[in-house]
Amino acid sequence: MPTTTNNLYYPKGYALTVGINDFTKWDNTGDIDLKECLNDVDYWNGELKYRGYDFIYKLKDSDATLDRIICGIWCMAQHAIAGDVVFISFSTHGESKKGYNYLYTYNKSEIFSENILRFLLKAFKPFVRVFVVTDACQSGSFLSPYESNNRIIPVETNLIEKAIQNLLPTHLPNVKKLISAQATTPIAASIVQLAVINDTLNVPDGNLTQKLKDAFYWSYSFNAEQLRDRIDQYYDADFYQDKLNFIPYISSNYHKDPSLKKYLDDKAKFNDQTVSEFLKSLTKSNIIFDDLHHRIKSNIGDFNKDTELEKTFKKVFGNWKTRKDLAWFYNPVINFLGQKSKAFGEQYIFKKYDSSYYYENKNKV
Repeated sequence: MPTTTNNLYYPKGYALTVGINDFTKWDNTGDIDLKECLNDVDYWNGELKYRGYDFIYKLKDSDATLDRIICGIWCMAQHAIAGDVVFISFSTHGESKKGYNYLYTYNKSEIFSENILRFLLKAFKPFVRVFVVTDACQSGSFLSPYESNNRIIPVETNLIEKAIQNLLPTHLPNVKKLISAQATTPIAASIVQLAVINDTLNVPDGNLTQKLKDAFYWSYSFNAEQLRDRIDQYYDADFYQDKLNFIPYISSNYHKDPSLKKYLDDKAKFNDQTVSEFLKSLTKSNIIFDDLHHRIKSNIGDFNKDTELEKTFKKVFGNWKTRKDLAWFYNPVINFLGQKSKAFGEQYIFKKYDSSYYYENKNKV
């Protein structure tokens, strides 16, 4: 019986979803624990089952170690052949330092870097499609196109070998072979990354997954760039709604602080408006609204006799500031790298079979 060389017409779907809420190994105070990451894993499990994915691996909290993440991606690379689709998602803390991106695993001493992922992507066969979702702060260039091929990563090769030795010892010769040839081994698969945010900003816990749910509730007919733009529209809508929610607090406390009253009176007079009309106009002016936000924030101490009021203002400020950052900076981020494919860029995101991809590549495999 002939060996199957491709699954272009009947592709298989592989997925690895990583979610960490519990960061007690990093900080036992609970200050950096997250709330929605495990829900993200459950969401993707249901979503990908609905889309017909064949193998879905979940790593939650203590299971989300560096060794298991590395071996999970490596195993998918060994099984997926031309035409197959691979999905990888991370819901965790992220940071960008000195031009490199990092994602937190369950253990503090184990950080999953962009270098490790780039190396593992070299293990995927040509004409495999890989979707990567990073629902983590400062992760916009985790898979940016620059230096996507022929990149040597000597620092983390010991971590990769250690992971394979611990969990997949029979695979170690193949890993070492790829390590020795990584400088001349290109990324042959087609890769797209959907990142929740760029490298300079943080993001609310679970924000991206909620926006994906909203988008897919109405339609599945998005390619990666269309989905990015739809999520960006949701950011704008959230920002506008936060402004609407913000105004009643300002209006109801107009007389409680002299500096706030003077500010609003001066602005209203300058614009030849009543305070009420001025507040309504703020929904159309981001610059004046931003000015008002800074003015109130600088005088928040004047409200300290009313603890509940101060808490309310701080909560509203925090939500609004985050929404403003999301809406004003172009987010989220889409990165393509590896093998170029017009059909892959235009196909409905996360879909298993795509006729355009089949016809583009059926004579190339």
